[in-house]
Order: sequence, then structure tokens, then C-alpha cells
Amino acid sequence: MNARLLGKVYSIITVAAVCLLPARSLGAEAAPVAPDAATEWAQVEKLQEAMHARPEWQGREPKPEELSAFQTRIRTTALELAKKARWFATRFPTNESAGDARFLAALALCRAVAAGDATSEAELKRFEAETLADMSIPEDERIDTLLGAGNLPMMKKLGMKLFTEKSGSFVNEHEESFKASVREIIRRFPRNSRGYSSLLAIAERAKGAEKKQLAQELIDMEAAPAAVKTLARHVLAGTKPFQIGKPVEIRFTALDGMEVDLSKLRGKVVLVDFWATDCGPCVAEMPEIKAVYDKFRDKGFEIIGISLDSKEFALRRFIRDKSLPWPQHFDGKGWENRFAQQFGIFGIPTAWLVNRRGDLAYTETRGDLMNLVAELVAQEP
Repeated sequence: MNARLLGKVYSIITVAAVCLLPARSLGAEAAPVAPDAATEWAQVEKLQEAMHARPEWQGREPKPEELSAFQTRIRTTALELAKKARWFATRFPTNESAGDARFLAALALCRAVAAGDATSEAELKRFEAETLADMSIPEDERIDTLLGAGNLPMMKKLGMKLFTEKSGSFVNEHEESFKASVREIIRRFPRNSRGYSSLLAIAERAKGAEKKQLAQELIDMEAAPAAVKTLARHVLAGTKPFQIGKPVEIRFTALDGMEVDLSKLRGKVVLVDFWATDCGPCVAEMPEIKAVYDKFRDKGFEIIGISLDSKEFALRRFIRDKSLPWPQHFDGKGWENRFAQQFGIFGIPTAWLVNRRGDLAYTETRGDLMNLVAELVAQEP
């Protein structure tokens, strides 16, 4: 299983599994009037970080009083996050983070259930029903809430083990939970591509007979988008929608207005970087990418960013703060970015190198980017 893909997928699965308090428990007294959305969202994110805290005793058997205190802390923080996130979505319904707030609220209530809260399961079901019925909420945001609530059976079954076992202990459980949620998305929203794209990602990382079964299932689905079916056929055949040694067609208007056409960059070595600001490994690799750019840009090296972000303000802020000078493609579709769909990019960071002839030279560059760029820059067109 692709570890880079898992990092992204399970950030979605885990953050999606949120539970929210009912509207009647969140009256005007539930939270102060927000001075501004950014300040309030920062408080939501702070609670989210606290909710994912690991126990201090990792590596040894906890004392009963330690386990009890930790369980109380997790439950209290989860309920506080659910309340705050729900309030944020109500107070700032058109804010770019409103969907994430509902998403986080559902996760928090599910985690509260895992931590032993007796009332959160009913709260979650009420919140899920209210959200799905509210047509004023964008469809993708309602899908996020459904995806989050779908984690309830798994988290309820795992209980406190979810918090006390080593991180990554429940990969299979997360995958099965995610698969069930995706099928529910397809059932409820058959005309939305999100469910089909997610099932495609599951098929890509599945093994053996299940891989082929899921790929064929997608091909046979009448409402599945054509692009998804095309990639499913590649998964079924064990092929890729790109070839080493062949040209790569990428053309777009960048976030800064620059017209980008990879075919017109022949004569240069080009790094095509598929990434996102909420991808930890992507952010961690950015200093290396900048160092390579600074060293070789005067020798015919360029970078094209393909951002799988869904929030433009987050991407623009990151570009500004990190002083990234190369063009970025952004369409706001996240994992359904058109180039990610075209080339079957199921995990990030993914960085491709195109040689001076315009042909795809490398699709695996992690840990050796400097040497690979030096090799290609030294070659004649």
C-alpha cells in the first residue's frame, strides 16, 4: 500500500469522522460573537490538534487512573470541538472553512463515542440527517459530513484502542470504513463524481482479486464519469495513463495568470510537482525542491506545480509565505484536480521529471531529486 497515499487518504478518513451537537444545544450562549472568521477558525484548529493528542504513557502499561484521566480529556476535547466547529459553520456559512467545520464536527462526535460518551451517537445521527436535508449546504460539503459520520461503526467498535494503540495500527479497519462510506456516497449522490473517484483510489491500492473486482465494478457503473472508467480500465489491465519516454501534455492558466504549456518548455528540464498545502510530506519536501530550483534554474530547469488543494486562500498564503516563484495549477477540486484525474495520481507528493526533449524521464524522485535533475540538466536536448 502506498504510504504517501495513505497519509492523504487517512487525513480525509480521520478528519471526516466527526460528530456534532444538535442545533437545540447550541443556542446563542454556546459561543461568543466571533470577531472574525480567521480568529475563530484558529480556535477550531487548536481544538483539533488537542483532540489528536497521544497518551503520555506510550510504550508502557498505563495505570487505571492515567487511562481514566486520558479518556476524560479526549471525550471533553472532542465534545468541545464538535460544539465549536458546528457553531463556526452556522456563524460563517459561506466561509471557505465552513465545510471543513462540519467535517470536523462529525469526526469529533465519533471520537467522543469511542471515548465513551453516551449521548454523542444520537447527536451525530441528528446532525447528519439535518445536514443531508439542508439543500442550502453545497453538495460536496454534505458529502463530507456523510463521509465523516460513516466512521462511527468503526470508532464505536475500537473504543479507547483508537487513542491508545500505536498510530497506524488500524489501517485495515480505516480502509473498510472508508469503503463503506464511499459506497453510501455513491448510493445517495449517484450524479456526484466524488464517490466514484474515491472508489477508484481504493481499487488502485487494493491487492489481487479485489483490485480487479473493484475496477470492473466501476467500469460497469452507468453513472461513473468517463475519466474514472478510463482509469479503472488501466487499473484492471495493470497499465498507466502515461509512459516513460513519451511526451506529457499539460497546458493551463496558472494561479498568477501565467499561461503554461509544457510542450513549449522543450529544451528545459521540468519538474511537475503534484502536491497540496495540507499534505505534510509535501510541505516537508518543499525546502529541497526550492534548493534544487535555486541551483539549476540558470541551467535550464523549471518547475510546474499541480496543486490538489481545495482552498485557494490557503494555497495563495503558502505560496506567499514560502516565496514559491514557479507557476501553480489550481482548480479547487482537490483530489479531483483534472491533471490528477488524467494521469491517475492517487498519492502525493508525486514529482515527475521531464527531460529537455519533452519526454517523461522519471516518475519517482523522492530522496534523489538533486542528482536526477543534475543528470538531466547535463544531457543534450
